[in-house]
Amino acid sequence: MFIAADEVPGLLRGALCGAPVALRRLLGARRAGRYGLAMAALALAAAAPARSLPSLVALDLVLSGAAALLGAAGSGLGPRQHQRLVLWLLAPLAVLAVPLRIAAPDSALPAALAVTAAHAWLWLLLRRGLDARPS
Repeated sequence: MFIAADEVPGLLRGALCGAPVALRRLLGARRAGRYGLAMAALALAAAAPARSLPSLVALDLVLSGAAALLGAAGSGLGPRQHQRLVLWLLAPLAVLAVPLRIAAPDSALPAALAVTAAHAWLWLLLRRGLDARPS
């Protein structure tokens, strides 16, 4: 099934909160990767100077590679699925970094922290499992 535009805010909230239903929906929905990539790219463009975007992409690739080597916390997800979830987590975290860019316009540190935080948060969510029941 395709993702409807009215689902996006709920899926963002669900992904950030680690709701297994939202994470599974993001993995199974058509166009979820495209939506995630578009939102993350726009958020990073707002959160970091343009000259630092290649280094942020490199940081993301290194962290994704490390997650793939470590087995993504034993989740059984492939690199593509892992990256899809990272992008959905990165978009709101990068938006949170925008006010820090206003304070330090030439610094890519807030955006780099957002990339690192998205990977770390997904790692913790995957350790809990996608089949976990709400507590």
